[in-house]
Amino acid sequence: MDPILNLLRRLCNPGVCLWVAVLANTAVSGWMVVRLTPTPAVEMVSGVRFRAAAALAGAAHKDLASLYGLMSGLADYLEAGHPGSETTIDLLEIWARALLISGWELEQYPELTDLVEDELKRRGFGEPKKLAPVAAELTDLFRALAGGIEDASE
Repeated sequence: MDPILNLLRRLCNPGVCLWVAVLANTAVSGWMVVRLTPTPAVEMVSGVRFRAAAALAGAAHKDLASLYGLMSGLADYLEAGHPGSETTIDLLEIWARALLISGWELEQYPELTDLVEDELKRRGFGEPKKLAPVAAELTDLFRALAGGIEDASE
């Protein structure tokens, strides 16, 4: 008997067909998991980083260093447990003082200022909130902004 025909007969056995179908389904499912698009949170963070870099294209290196320090410093502060800040209003007051001390003018790079403001509003920070439940989300935002500033300096 022809070996190929014999192989086909064995593969058409109902038990073998079931296992082949399960194996094929597993392979396709695994491929789909790998090919899935990033989650919206990941896309949001990468989009913020990209837009921050674009907003600062051509900015002076000194300005980029200052901005990077402000954004990453705020992320570090949030990550460290935001001592002395209980609400988002407290955080905004600290942020305003940091801007004042650094001498940074928000109008210097309006695209970045608008980006930060829009992202905060989009996340619902136009209203006062307790800081503890949203600190991780804010940390991610400011890390993404700092990453975009770093990208603009390259």
